[in-house]
Amino acid sequence: MTARQLLICWIVMAGLATITGLLRGKVFSRALFAIALLSATAITAIAATESLAELPGLLGVGLGWIRLFLIFAIMSATLAGFTLRQSIIVGACYASILAIFTLFR
Repeated sequence: MTARQLLICWIVMAGLATITGLLRGKVFSRALFAIALLSATAITAIAATESLAELPGLLGVGLGWIRLFLIFAIMSATLAGFTLRQSIIVGACYASILAIFTLFR
């Protein structure tokens, strides 16, 4: 991803995390702002590793699975308010389904 795409990803994720926190009844505070910034930074950093997921063979599939798992688990916890257990389960299912699809393309 280019630096411009990463910046846009970071801005969108920080905005979404803040807005969904407010919609869930949280008060706009330092804690909400910190969670939004940290989750946006983590997701953007993981998204920047896109080229590793394109490696040939099972290494690329494995790294792609880890990448998708982390991104979706963080997003489901931040945006949907899932618990840690729910985020792990949903992230694993999402990453597994997409990894299977990439095996057959």
